Amino acid sequence: MIPVFITVRDQVSPFQMFEQVLELTDGLPVLVDNASTHPPVVDALREYREQYPHVSFGPNQGNLVAWNRDLVLPIDEHMEKYGSPYFAVTDGDIDLTGVPVDALVEMSRVLDQFPEIPKVSLAITISDIPDFNPDRDRIIDHELKFWSHRAPVIDHEAYYAPSDTHFSMYRAASGWIGYDSIRLAGPFTARHIPWYWNPQELAEDVRWYLDHLDPTWSTWATRIRDATAH
Repeated sequence: MIPVFITVRDQVSPFQMFEQVLELTDGLPVLVDNASTHPPVVDALREYREQYPHVSFGPNQGNLVAWNRDLVLPIDEHMEKYGSPYFAVTDGDIDLTGVPVDALVEMSRVLDQFPEIPKVSLAITISDIPDFNPDRDRIIDHELKFWSHRAPVIDHEAYYAPSDTHFSMYRAASGWIGYDSIRLAGPFTARHIPWYWNPQELAEDVRWYLDHLDPTWSTWATRIRDATAH
């Protein structure tokens, strides 16, 4: 199995991602809580922990929590526990709807094809960001450069582009190795959920998250919070 560490912070979207990762070939979702305080999310985490052993609680350590909390194991321990030479880390606000079930398998093949590349990520679409997003044009302008440098991946559309932790796969025992990556595109393109939030119709969990977020860990969400401050 390939563990997929999903960061949780006061939103319900990571639970959707948990179910989506369960559908992926070899996917083993692991919820990693960053000190959530929203009561429904805290309750849900406890319920998930009763059903699945793969839930980690602890302080808010941002998008590097999987490393900071020592969930990324030495290679021998990783292989013994998971039986796979890979792991993935993802923010909890990524939507995998429509992503093929063999995404993890294909990402691992890209790592095998490019041993000099430290990680492989899913591309993030910018084709359908809604007009009600006040940062729509800014986001598109920022993201276009990530779609310009094709990578010669066998059988797939892909790009050399930096990635943080929006669903990225690493070789087992890798430390945090920066942003260099290949983004796998085409049908393996995901969505960044905050880009689809309607500032006039924010869900309860999103409003709670915005009211309690640490701007150190979130760029676009901080901008939405400031634009909708009341």
